[in-house]
Amino acid sequence: MDIILRAVDVHKVYRMGDEDLDVLRGVSLDVRKGDFIAITGPSGVGKSTLLHIMGGLDRPTRGAVSVRETDIYKLNDRKRSQFRSRSVGFVFQFYHLLPEFTALENVMLPALAGGEAGSADVKSRAEKLLGDVGLAARSAHRPGQMSGGEQQRVAIARALMNGPDLLLADEPTGNLDSHNSKVIIDLLVRLNREQGQTTVIVTHDERIASQMKRVIRMLDGNIIDIRDN
Repeated sequence: MDIILRAVDVHKVYRMGDEDLDVLRGVSLDVRKGDFIAITGPSGVGKSTLLHIMGGLDRPTRGAVSVRETDIYKLNDRKRSQFRSRSVGFVFQFYHLLPEFTALENVMLPALAGGEAGSADVKSRAEKLLGDVGLAARSAHRPGQMSGGEQQRVAIARALMNGPDLLLADEPTGNLDSHNSKVIIDLLVRLNREQGQTTVIVTHDERIASQMKRVIRMLDGNIIDIRDN
């Protein structure tokens, strides 16, 4: 079994005035290569916090997270940033595209930020990714010229630019209508099925969760159920 990510006894506590808010209460989880996982549950149970900790965005209060056997919270800030750029792709509810850049330029950004500005294949890789998400004809358009669904597909292509081990998506359809939501989920399903892209999605939508290979249910900062579809 090829373990991409392992989280062990992860706790997250936020100080709120004079009180501590326990958001995660000892979560342990393995993500295997090729997994397609939904993390689901009511609002406020710690789903997004867990996803951010898995991706190196938010430090746990205690516990360990390893990606490819590297404990990411033993890395300094610079090395952890390098790890995120190289190993994890993020997709959020809001697309966070740069409005002054074209779709192609937005997709290229992770590689350019990683020091590949002189690499001859950066543009061709970005063009291929836009083709993979069905937007080859929109590469010269800026975000303001695209629909929400198209912008989210650009965001997915951007997240895949550096060939990450792990794609993490936080409510990726939360800002979309039902048609565009289906387009995005169908795309993620296809990327997993055809390219073996390991993907973890946070969603409160049971219809979306039902299409994942594995569903992890959370309540009150704990995992209460894991089942395979």
